[in-house]
Amino acid sequence: MLTTTNYGLKKPEGTDVVNIDDFNGNADIIDTKLKEINTNLPLKAPLASPAFTGVPTAPTANNSTNNTQVATTAFVNNALSPINTSLSDIVYQTAGGAATAIALTIKGSLVNGYPITFIASSNNGGAATTINGKKLYKPGTTTSPNLTAGKAYTVWYNSTGDCFFIKASAEGTALAKDVRKNTTFSNDNDTGITGGLDLSLLVPGNIRAGITIDGVTGKSSVIDTADAVLDPQYLLTGYSGYDDGILKVGTMPNNGGVNKSLPINGVCTIPKGYHDGTGKVTQSIPTKAGGTINPSTSQQIIAAGQYLSGDQIIAAITGTANDADVVAGKTYNSAAGILRTGSATIASLGGRQFQSGSFVGNLGTVTINLPFKPSIVYMYYSYYGTLMKSVLFNIIDPNTFYNLSGTGTSVGSVGNNFFTRNGTSDATWYWYAWE
Repeated sequence: MLTTTNYGLKKPEGTDVVNIDDFNGNADIIDTKLKEINTNLPLKAPLASPAFTGVPTAPTANNSTNNTQVATTAFVNNALSPINTSLSDIVYQTAGGAATAIALTIKGSLVNGYPITFIASSNNGGAATTINGKKLYKPGTTTSPNLTAGKAYTVWYNSTGDCFFIKASAEGTALAKDVRKNTTFSNDNDTGITGGLDLSLLVPGNIRAGITIDGVTGKSSVIDTADAVLDPQYLLTGYSGYDDGILKVGTMPNNGGVNKSLPINGVCTIPKGYHDGTGKVTQSIPTKAGGTINPSTSQQIIAAGQYLSGDQIIAAITGTANDADVVAGKTYNSAAGILRTGSATIASLGGRQFQSGSFVGNLGTVTINLPFKPSIVYMYYSYYGTLMKSVLFNIIDPNTFYNLSGTGTSVGSVGNNFFTRNGTSDATWYWYAWE
């Protein structure tokens, strides 16, 4: 008869006699084992989220395994081995070397993006700096960062430029002078920088009206004077104002009301300065009422220094004379014009020329020159007021002497001359000649 491998249960063959005790024995064995299983089953870990005790073990997978297989401690150690090598770089090391030539201990090989954090040992003042001989720049620039001693900085390696870039923990160009005093900020140089901008003077009195700065509104009396034009000489004494932000004190004299008397055709000087509008410039001028001035042979004067309150009419020259009515060479005034020159002759006026004179008689011939040819000559002489002789001659023939009055005195004419022969030697003769 055969038996099972694990529990020795009897398995009758075809030629074996079936014995009921064999069946009972198998049942007892099975019952005993089932009891053991039922007793120990609560001590076993469940399939879902089992909680092991003791030191459980499992197969160690290859390092490249990537599935739901249980990972043993050996698998984990193998996987973390290269990481552990790099973990030593995560511990911040204090930089060696100099402020601008930093020396760091680097575990592993430099690859693009390799990070290193270190503590600066010196201030570099923003000067050009290297790490292990490779340039150190601000992110994406070729500008060296400003390193401060005692502060930690993370840099990463850039294989393209074979340089290090500092990690951009903060960016910005603000400086301490740009940030409100006693507040902190960060820029691309550092973090936690304390601002130094003093806004204690940011008060309404220092801000122009209508302008608000940082929540402070300007005072209404503060105005922009840049477009003002204010010179002290144009500002009344005792007053002041602002021009281009500068206080200017007035120098203009206050004259109040100034009264002046203006001479006729004279000058009145108004003093420089302010006038209140009550001052006056007055002038006293004699007046002359309107009237008519008739032409006169004497000069008529409209006196100076008087105000003509009416029209001064100068009457027109009257008269009917014209040039033909006035002897040539003589001027005249008439309705024909002023200071006209006459063109008339004695003949054109119907007259004759006349001239008179005297001479002392002699026994010979006396010749008288005339501006015209005489036709009649009248002569006489007296003695102590008594008429002694009077002679009238009508000169007809210039070559003949005629004695018209029988006095024995002859007169003749040649051209514009006339001459006489008389018998008196010392008597004064008076003569008159007509053309």
